[in-house]
Amino acid sequence: SLERKLGVASANILDAFIFPFINNNIIAEYNPQIAIYERDKVIDSAVYSTFYFPFTKSWSSYSRLKVAEVISRLKASDKIIYLNVDPKVAVERIEKRREEEKNKFNFDRKKWRHMHENFRDLTDLKKYFSETLDYLRVYSNLDIEEIDVNKKSLQQVAEEIESIIRREVGNNKSFNFKSSLHKF
Repeated sequence: SLERKLGVASANILDAFIFPFINNNIIAEYNPQIAIYERDKVIDSAVYSTFYFPFTKSWSSYSRLKVAEVISRLKASDKIIYLNVDPKVAVERIEKRREEEKNKFNFDRKKWRHMHENFRDLTDLKKYFSETLDYLRVYSNLDIEEIDVNKKSLQQVAEEIESIIRREVGNNKSFNFKSSLHKF
């Protein structure tokens, strides 16, 4: 429903607004060599705005990114590892996960499904992610690596991500991947 969508959108905007304060404090306190995030707040906000605020679909990727930067006071990350999955495969995996959790915890997770976790909305979001990443490839210095995860296991994807991170860190022998991996 529109009311639920606006509620989630408001929470996401609040998260994007508060995140820089929390992030800066964590970086200042721990001073990590590398910070790994589950999502890029700017790119995600720019893309998901098309779902929560459909009028932004008519905006350019540049405009959506700029609005997301202003709200979050962040810039896009230095490097993006984009996990590319076909919406049909994504929906199959979501349904499989829901069934596994339903059986494991003896409850129906249906009420917890994200509003966009359906073929139509995931197809739209994939389109806007592709457009946004294409824009960034051309007009920014952002390093974007794409992993096709359609036919890969979770373990294979994790190993590929670890390989990319190790390559980025380079020959820094003092870097300990296991102890330096943070999810903020």
